[in-house]
Amino acid sequence: MLPCLVLAQLGYVEDARRSREAAAEERLSPVLWAGLVLGGFLTLAFMFIFGIHHTRTHVVMVMGLAGFIAFTALLVHQLDEPFGETLGTGPEAFTRYFE
Repeated sequence: MLPCLVLAQLGYVEDARRSREAAAEERLSPVLWAGLVLGGFLTLAFMFIFGIHHTRTHVVMVMGLAGFIAFTALLVHQLDEPFGETLGTGPEAFTRYFE
């Protein structure tokens, strides 16, 4: 009875591993990226269209918003590709224990 339970647990572990592997290979839709880039551009364009009369205040607002949009785009890219080369994690954290 015990080997049967162990084999069932190993089957569950293998299924979970395969689903994580399949999820890691998925990428975000190009439509989402187009919406993110177009939305950021339109947001900054509206900041210039409906600008503030004080130049210094307007520049600070636009730069702050542009930085936030760039950070959001980097965050979406990082969450889309967690094991990529930009800010991704390497396999060293997992492989150092199996040497």
